[in-house]
Amino acid sequence: TSLHEGTTGIQALDLLGRKVMADGGAALALLSEEIEAAVGAARRAGLARWADALALSVRALASLTAELGARGASGDVSRMLLHATEYLDAFGVVVVAWQHLAMATAALAKPGRDEEDSAYRAGKVRAMEYWLETELPRAESTMAVVRAGGEAFTAIDDTAF
Repeated sequence: TSLHEGTTGIQALDLLGRKVMADGGAALALLSEEIEAAVGAARRAGLARWADALALSVRALASLTAELGARGASGDVSRMLLHATEYLDAFGVVVVAWQHLAMATAALAKPGRDEEDSAYRAGKVRAMEYWLETELPRAESTMAVVRAGGEAFTAIDDTAF
């Protein structure tokens, strides 16, 4: 497991505190456009079930990001960043799901010449199915933790350590 302080925590604070909020969320909007293009291509390739699952997670992440941004904009930056590490985790799961979907779509578009090509395509599709079936649902529960904003760990007095 990663440490919530240290490198992971710093990357999480940077992602949530700066990158996705910068320029009114322009980078996140661009990423969402890229993912939506991949979702459309996957649907056309016959991967609609998986494309729809990813699209739902992307919408949930965008909604959560907007909620967190509103917390920060209202002046409650510490509550916005409270679960930045969990946000980073959910964000990463969604991005990896996008990459798996894009790779499976590309593999299906590759003209097959022999048994090896067929095995390659099947492997890419199975890897994508695994990730979207097993890992992507984890992003939803992680986003629920971030949204809830539980503060139990912030109540621990420094002298307890």
